[in-house]
Amino acid sequence: MTRYWPLVDEHVANGAQRVSLAGVPISSQLGRQRVLELLGETERTRGVVADTASEAIIAGLQHLGISRIAVASRWAPELNDKLVAYLEEVGIRTVSITSEGQWAKEAFAMSIEQGVKLAAQLGREAMRKAPGAGGLLLPGGAWRSLAVVPLLEEDFGRPVITNGMARAWRLIHDGISPPKAGWGTLLATP
Repeated sequence: MTRYWPLVDEHVANGAQRVSLAGVPISSQLGRQRVLELLGETERTRGVVADTASEAIIAGLQHLGISRIAVASRWAPELNDKLVAYLEEVGIRTVSITSEGQWAKEAFAMSIEQGVKLAAQLGREAMRKAPGAGGLLLPGGAWRSLAVVPLLEEDFGRPVITNGMARAWRLIHDGISPPKAGWGTLLATP
């Protein structure tokens, strides 16, 4: 977080009109109140739209009317607990969650192939444990989970959301980018 303001200032100086704090783990550890304060301060003091992956995920889930989710997480239980608490603050109930016990070091050490395989495996596990879930969340960007979204949506017939999808959906929803068919329900639903 010590790099947040210098990076925001650098991007704004280069013409950015929006900034986004990308990591769900960072937001989860900060807690929603602190995240919302940070976003508000960024908008007030820098004059740009500020967002986070976590807030984009929440907006996407709410847009799709999903209040009960399964979470395919590779993170350690302590981090999963913080993610669940963050989502509960807005009324999104986690009905199942997986854990591989990973922290940043392990997550960034995975190959793309390992990440895709793990996302598919944990996605299926989370959904099997939660037949009543309205959708599936694959949080975290390091494991390249976008590749399994169409597969898991076909397998379970429910929307699947990733960090990157939610952030891209914000641009679609705001009319900046067109909807994208074939990459999941959220990206096709402005």
